[in-house]
Amino acid sequence: MRVAAASAICGTRHVLPGEGLAGEYGRSRAGTPLLVARPAAVEEVQGLVRLAAGERVPVVAWGAGTRQDWGPPLTGMRPTLFIDLRRLTHPRAVNADNLTATVGAGMSLADLDALLAPAGLCWPVERLDGVTPTVGGTVATAASGPSRRAIGPTARWVLGAEAVTADGEVVHAGGQTVKNVAGYDLTRLLVGSWGALGILTA
Repeated sequence: MRVAAASAICGTRHVLPGEGLAGEYGRSRAGTPLLVARPAAVEEVQGLVRLAAGERVPVVAWGAGTRQDWGPPLTGMRPTLFIDLRRLTHPRAVNADNLTATVGAGMSLADLDALLAPAGLCWPVERLDGVTPTVGGTVATAASGPSRRAIGPTARWVLGAEAVTADGEVVHAGGQTVKNVAGYDLTRLLVGSWGALGILTA
């Protein structure tokens, strides 16, 4: 993959060669990355996905990496572009009256707690790992804790989502209101899809 092309999308400071990054990204089942790109906007994610598709380079979406080692290693993988989404922390909108929030997929759950606390709100999905996962990673893996029996699965707490598909298109599912029943429930498909249907961006 052309480093210059990826750098033109999200800046030279935010595109790193995979060599030397095994300590941070090596636990992925896909192995050590060819490149790591760190976009800060959905348009940059689009550009990176389209670049990878044009060069037939596999893509791994990376949040905090807390679920990247689940399952057996992926054998026969070609050199891979890792898209690290932790700079994708916007929007940051809280609607206390509607009991909803809209945030970027790269926001950590600790930052989400801090954002919601002034409004007297919380996202009840528990953290099981020693590190704080991201919102996007939690939703993509449908991660939940021991309170699942009481509060329900992660999908119950996600009203809508934004994702970039494999061909670089942005799709929006659901909405920002609890009573949003128009059309197919694509949000439920994205929750727990492990990135197979698209890279979650918000």
